[in-house]
Amino acid sequence: MKENLIDLLECPLCHNKLSWKIERINAQDIISGLARCTKCLCEYPIYDSIALFLEPKLQNMKIWKRKEEYIKRHYDKNLEKMQKLLNTPINELSASDLLIRANLMRNCGKYDEVTKLIQFSISKSMLNDCFETIDILIKKCINSIKDYDGVILDIASGKGYLAFKLLNEFSGQLVMSDINPAVLKQNFDMMNELDMNKDVSFVAFDVKKSPFKDHSFSMMTTLLGLQNIFYSQNVLKELKRICCGKFYSISSFCKEEDTVNVQELVRRGLESMWLRLNYEKLFELSGWKLECLSSQFVNAPVVETDNILKSVSAITKFPLKSTIFEYCLTVAI
Repeated sequence: MKENLIDLLECPLCHNKLSWKIERINAQDIISGLARCTKCLCEYPIYDSIALFLEPKLQNMKIWKRKEEYIKRHYDKNLEKMQKLLNTPINELSASDLLIRANLMRNCGKYDEVTKLIQFSISKSMLNDCFETIDILIKKCINSIKDYDGVILDIASGKGYLAFKLLNEFSGQLVMSDINPAVLKQNFDMMNELDMNKDVSFVAFDVKKSPFKDHSFSMMTTLLGLQNIFYSQNVLKELKRICCGKFYSISSFCKEEDTVNVQELVRRGLESMWLRLNYEKLFELSGWKLECLSSQFVNAPVVETDNILKSVSAITKFPLKSTIFEYCLTVAI
């Protein structure tokens, strides 16, 4: 985590000041340390450059590593199948098998193979149109912010698809965030291998309980980061609290008349941010002024599941039925 973020941080639980103990620092990068709330005394450690501003019960990295290493556990239990997965020519693997193999390569630090496997998975899954549209919207987003030289907070960075593209074009500082610190550690390791860590901080936190002070950021971004978040209005109000400028979001929407897929979203409790009218209303109720900068309708096929490891799917099965998604780049102020 970059040292200059200290001035922006507070206790995510009670929003009071923090006292800091920096144990190891390299130039402006805090490698390890501890922040303690001066009121409620909750502690927030920094391990291996990853700041953990989560509730204390969620700070154990082993919890998150277990979530990320579910494929490795299946490897240990299904050696024969895993060897088949690794040795089968990639053109004979299903889209989901390719993603599982990509995750294994990521865990092994073989980052040069990860991108190739993901791209081949996209083509095999017939999701080319979706990803081409996302790439178009990312380019439009980057064109809107490329001259900005401040700090950008990327919400729910996940595997870093947007962040990696931002870093190739953006000259300021980027803060990657996610509730899962193990995901951020993978991104850190990958960026370190590619020599891209110079202006990046990694902060794990729950977006409903941000560790940042009011009006900390004048620029925020997210790629599909709002789609899988519960209690969306609480999240948008919290993001409004910490943002004093623009929030660029790339989101996908399901048609309201698509009964099968909408019912599945309702079952998962995710309909609030997958239906465009709900999305726009929630932004308005949370104090934002929302504008759609670009929109495109794309065929969204049903993605096949893995063929080799039947009990492990690297792709969440949605949509349940082939449909049309609307992908939008919005800016909220």
